[in-house]
Amino acid sequence: MPKPDVLRPGRAGRIPLIDAVRGAALLAMFVFHLTWDLSYFGYIDSQIVFERAFKIFGDTIGSTFLGLAGASLVLAHAPDFRARAYWRHVAVIVAAAAAVSLATYVFIPEGFVFFGILHCIALACLIALPFLFLPWWAAAFVAVLAIAAPRLFVSPTFDAPMWWWTGLSTFEPRTNDYRPILPWLGVLLCGVALMKIGDRFALREFLARWQPRNLLSRGIVFGGRHSLAIYLLHQPIFFGLVALLAAVAPPQGASAEARFFAACQRQCERAGQARPTCSAVCTCLADGLREEGLWARAIANRLQTEERQRPAEIARACLRERHQPDEE
Repeated sequence: MPKPDVLRPGRAGRIPLIDAVRGAALLAMFVFHLTWDLSYFGYIDSQIVFERAFKIFGDTIGSTFLGLAGASLVLAHAPDFRARAYWRHVAVIVAAAAAVSLATYVFIPEGFVFFGILHCIALACLIALPFLFLPWWAAAFVAVLAIAAPRLFVSPTFDAPMWWWTGLSTFEPRTNDYRPILPWLGVLLCGVALMKIGDRFALREFLARWQPRNLLSRGIVFGGRHSLAIYLLHQPIFFGLVALLAAVAPPQGASAEARFFAACQRQCERAGQARPTCSAVCTCLADGLREEGLWARAIANRLQTEERQRPAEIARACLRERHQPDEE
């Protein structure tokens, strides 16, 4: 078998090991999004997607993609910058990000993706361009500043919607796949810095020695090599399949009802209410949803867009009613 073609610094090319890591991140993302879909349709606890462990899981996946994006910029464009390939790459990501925003605005307008991971990668790639020609420590220094910025510079000044993309608002906007430029620019610049350091020690040549040897590894590499297309396609497919399953075999009423009450109880207690109060409010909420004909869709997480604010409104009314005797 011929030896793999080891990349030389400055030469553009694919390194299978980088694609393999990206492909593994795709597999993790499949688990992440499928969990979200199952939760949305009521097959598993709807609160799972709000748990800290699930958020850390998602952040780890996002960090992997962003770090690899930074490393790949160095592999493809340092020290020999290929302007045409760079701008084509950025344009494709911008177009994909716009497609995600449009699709989510049509189907989930109350939480559409206005600045997700693709938007972040596109802008971060533009910001990272000068760092391809600067020493590694410049990228590392700005990376640290970017990661620290949300802790140092958060201000109500950035609470207006036009500034939500910065990540410096005092709250997290209601959206899906929120990856503001700060701190996530820092993760991409970490990838730039690490790969520039690695170039001083022939890291890309070392990485290029690994080659996929079996069907599984080749499949993972293939996925990593076509990660953007897979990213755009997989969630609509997953969501559609789970929606079809919900239409054919909806979640069992008793278990879905139990999950509803458990989730309501946890959310209420986290808001600082006493357990007896929460039990009464959740029962009142369920009764209100039944009276309005929303109960079946609510426990299956299938409320229409215009109906999704109604449970919160009913719950607030139930809480006010619960506290009314204490105020008289």
